[in-house]
Amino acid sequence: MHNYFLSLALIFMCQPWAVLAQNPQWRYLGDTLLSSWGTYNVLTALDEDVPHLVFSEYDALGNDHWKIQRWDGTAWQPLDTLGLGKERYQVLDFTSNGIPQMAYFHAETRRFGIKRLQNGLWSTVSESPVFNEALYYIDMAFEDEKLWVAFADLDQGGKAFVWHFDGVNWIQLGPGAVSFGNIYPLNLQVENGTPWVAFREIQMGYAGFVKKFNGASWEAVGGQIFDGNVHGQMDFVVANNIPYITHIDSSTQHHVRVLKFNGAIWETVGSSMITPASYFVKLAVDRDNNQPYILFDESGPDFWGLSVMRFNGSAWEFVGDRAFIYNYWSVTLIIQGGVPHLGYQGGPFGQPASFQVFSKTSSALQPPKNFPFFNIQPNPVVGKSIQFSVNLNHFGPLHVRIVDSKGQFVKAISFNITPGEEIHELPVPELSSGIYFLQISSDSGDYFTSRKFLLLD
Repeated sequence: MHNYFLSLALIFMCQPWAVLAQNPQWRYLGDTLLSSWGTYNVLTALDEDVPHLVFSEYDALGNDHWKIQRWDGTAWQPLDTLGLGKERYQVLDFTSNGIPQMAYFHAETRRFGIKRLQNGLWSTVSESPVFNEALYYIDMAFEDEKLWVAFADLDQGGKAFVWHFDGVNWIQLGPGAVSFGNIYPLNLQVENGTPWVAFREIQMGYAGFVKKFNGASWEAVGGQIFDGNVHGQMDFVVANNIPYITHIDSSTQHHVRVLKFNGAIWETVGSSMITPASYFVKLAVDRDNNQPYILFDESGPDFWGLSVMRFNGSAWEFVGDRAFIYNYWSVTLIIQGGVPHLGYQGGPFGQPASFQVFSKTSSALQPPKNFPFFNIQPNPVVGKSIQFSVNLNHFGPLHVRIVDSKGQFVKAISFNITPGEEIHELPVPELSSGIYFLQISSDSGDYFTSRKFLLLD
């Protein structure tokens, strides 16, 4: 995640977009924004080559609802959501015959569960036994009609465990924990019925490990892979029975490094320091040719945002423009048929969802690099009134919402702006002391941003 509060310059999309030439580039699939402000929990998946996007969206009254959209080749179309309820879904996938399915962990009942869409209704397929422990760092993976779940159990020293729904029963895989001790983070992959996990062992200096389930126990793949540190990032993919892992931490001076297991040892893919200093990384692999891709954050004198690179067999090369996404959250990178697909949310505080693909010969709309000014001053806010300034080359309404630290809507107003810098004051006599987020969106929904503030009585 990019730290949105390091800079007063927040990025909006507030100029007409320009149609670029027929060059290889990233382009939005359909509409630029696929949801409204107040969006959370974005999930992305492809059924064969058909993109699907799932998200939870707050309405004007502060109530959240799950929505699902499917790309029909020309536009995004809604799918049925009856029966989804209020579960917190964490993975979207499809059965072998194309039936959508999602899995969740219910924090109150302490159960994992699966729902599938059949005859226009999302029905519960199965729920796991009750887990009384404190579960964290949960990751899930479907394969056909089976589900695997991995988690860290804080009641057992933060060790990692994996459970499996085999289509009938829920069972723990292995006689005990997967890890030696407390882990973070935890990544789960499943291929041809075999689960793999990657994690960092905290008590071993955040060293990276991969393990594979052999049907009876968990076996290490290549031993310790790298040293790490508490601020490191990691991602993990298995493609055609080859595990790949990427990490950024003090051992790489925060440059991205990608490794793969060649059957005997872990070997570096290309350069060991691919990118400038980065603090976010995602990994994907083209299963048709075992070509790895990385999605990472970077910045330079005149750019800042997410970029994509791929390994062409001899070197890492950029895929399209650098820093083509400025604000991001819940990012999923998928390579299907040699084409990179990217579903994401426009930021961590309710920004809308979007979907982009990399097209070799397609005109694409790209947002300009424009840096309007939005700031809360002073911050912390003392008293019962918030002052904020906006500087936009824009006429028309702006919509302002305040949400609390739990993401709950607490206040909303609208006002008209004219080009140039304006200072506005928002009375908040009903709010108690605490952390809040001031969210601003245009009337058209073309741009959205959020800023954190501390309110003191």
